[in-house]
Amino acid sequence: MKYPGQNNSFYPFQKNSYLNWPTSSRQCSTLIFWKGKQEVDFLLRDGNQISHIIQVAYDNLDNSDTYNKKISSLNEVATRFEHASCQLIAGKMPKVHNKNIIPLWNVLLNATQETP
Repeated sequence: MKYPGQNNSFYPFQKNSYLNWPTSSRQCSTLIFWKGKQEVDFLLRDGNQISHIIQVAYDNLDNSDTYNKKISSLNEVATRFEHASCQLIAGKMPKVHNKNIIPLWNVLLNATQETP
């Protein structure tokens, strides 16, 4: 599958975030890239329902412009898919915490715990 932006240096971070997303969420899911007014890195679809909206941020989320861009992207898609859970995977955790911001190390750790 060709992913938009695959040739830039940020792509391995996005790819590893998805590949290490808990397997129970990925096994029955179809991966979708979303481009509306803004972009969201991953939508996971189970059957006809979008189950997860995932945005990946490598940039420093303490920068208000970066944080607002990532959150507004999630909000745009969340209004369309009201029942989906929204997560922002962050390479560097911001000083202000939000329950929907997950550190990348947590995603990687959870993935290794699910592996038999």
